Amino acid sequence: MLAVLIGAGGTAALGSPAPAASSGGQLDPTFGTGGKQTTNFGAGSESFANGVAVQQDGKIVAVGGTLPAGGNGKFALARYKRDGALDLTFGPGGTVTTDFGTGGDDLGTAVAIQKDGKLVVVGYAATNSSNQFFEWALARYNRNGSLDTTFGSGGTVLTSLGGDDIADAVALDGDGRIVVAGQATDGSSKDFGLARYNRDGTLDTSFNQTGMKTTDFNSFASVNGVVVRGDRIVAAGYTYTDSSGSNSDAALAAYHENGSLDQSFGNGGQATVNFGPGQGAAHAISVRDGHIVIAGSAGPESAHDFAFAELNLNGHLDPNFGGTGKVTLYFGGDDTAFGMGIDSRGRIVAGGDTQMATDQFAVARLLPNGSLDPAFGTGGKVRTSFDQDAAAFALAIQPDDRIVAAGSVFLTDRTGDFALARYLPGRTGGDSGDSGGDSGGGHGGDQPNGGGGSGGGE
Repeated sequence: MLAVLIGAGGTAALGSPAPAASSGGQLDPTFGTGGKQTTNFGAGSESFANGVAVQQDGKIVAVGGTLPAGGNGKFALARYKRDGALDLTFGPGGTVTTDFGTGGDDLGTAVAIQKDGKLVVVGYAATNSSNQFFEWALARYNRNGSLDTTFGSGGTVLTSLGGDDIADAVALDGDGRIVVAGQATDGSSKDFGLARYNRDGTLDTSFNQTGMKTTDFNSFASVNGVVVRGDRIVAAGYTYTDSSGSNSDAALAAYHENGSLDQSFGNGGQATVNFGPGQGAAHAISVRDGHIVIAGSAGPESAHDFAFAELNLNGHLDPNFGGTGKVTLYFGGDDTAFGMGIDSRGRIVAGGDTQMATDQFAVARLLPNGSLDPAFGTGGKVRTSFDQDAAAFALAIQPDDRIVAAGSVFLTDRTGDFALARYLPGRTGGDSGDSGGDSGGGHGGDQPNGGGGSGGGE
C-alpha cells in the first residue's frame, strides 16, 4: 500500500522582498516557474509531498514518499532554495530517499526542524513485503541530507504500538524531545496514538512510563495533527460515529507532559466536533491567542467542504469564531483542507485540494473571526491548476506571510511528482492586530476522507 499521506511542520524562515504591489493569493513569480515547481524522483515513479517546512535560512523542505516503478516505496525529501530551484547541497542533486529495509513500502508523512537545523521526518514502514501491517517510522537527517547516525539505528527508528500503526504528525517540545502522533492498533480497535522520544531516538519513559500512549474514542480513531504548547500536548484527528465509517466527527485529546489526559479539557481530556451528517475530520491543528484551531473537511463522501473550528483551551467551541465555533467552505467540488498555518496577523490559511473537472490546489484565508478574507484571491479562496490533476497535502507560512503549499501532480494513474506553489500575502485587508500562532499541518490515508498534520519546532 502506498496511500497519499500528508503532514506538515513549520519553523521560521527569512523572507524575500515582495513586489511593490501585490494582491493576496497571487502566485509568487519569484518562485519556480510562475510560482510553481515540480520535482521528479525517477522515471515512472509515484511521488507525494506530504509535509513541508521552511528553514531559518529560507530554504524549503518538502517530505513524503516515492514509489519507484517496480520497487518499494521510500521516504522522499527535497530541499529548495528561496527561488524554488533544488538545493544541490542537499543529498545528490537536492533530493534524498530512505529505505527502512523491511521489504515493503515506506512513506514519510510529516517533518519538523530542530534548532540545530536537523530534520526529523516521520511516517510508516511496512513490517514485511506483503504491506499488510505497518509500524511507525522515524528518520533524522543532517543539514546536508545524510542520515544522522547519532539517532536510533543509523539514523532511523521503528516503533510498534500494537500491530498496524501509522505516524501522521510530529512536533518538538521545549526540551527538544520528539512528539509523534498517529494511528495505533489496540486489539481490534484503532485509537489515537502518541509517543515521545528523547533526542537520541529512544522512547522517553517519563511519558506514560513506556514512552507510548493510546486513547480510545470509538472503534476507529486516528490522529492527523499534533501541537505542543508549553507542558501540554493537543492531538487532533477524527473518530467514527458509526460502524461503517460513513459518519465521523473531528476529535481532539489533550495530554499533560507525563502522558496523562488533561481532565480540564472537554470530557475527561477528550472532545469531538460534529460538523453535521457525513464525514467530519481534523487534518491539521494550530494554537493562537489561547485558542485551538483545527482545519479539515466535512460532509458526505465525495462531497466534502473545507471545515474549520476554534476551541477554547477547555475544549469547548468558541462562538466568537463564525458565530458557532465552526465554519465550512465550498470550493466547487469535493474539497478537503489538509494543511494549515497562522500568519503574523492571526489569519488562518489552509491548503488542500478541490476535485472538480480536474483536481487543483485549493487555498483559503480566513480572518481571525472565521470570515473569509476578501483581500485574498477571489472572496478569500484561490485555486491553482498544474498541467495535470494536482492536490496540496501540506502548507507552511513564511515569516513574511508568503504561503507555501506542497503536494503532488499526478502524471498518470501510477506516476506523479512533488508539486509546490508559493503565494503572495498581499498588502491590505485582514489586519486584525492579532498575533500569529503555533502552526500544525497535515496526513491522510486510512481514514474517512484524507488527512493531516504536524506542527511546531523547538
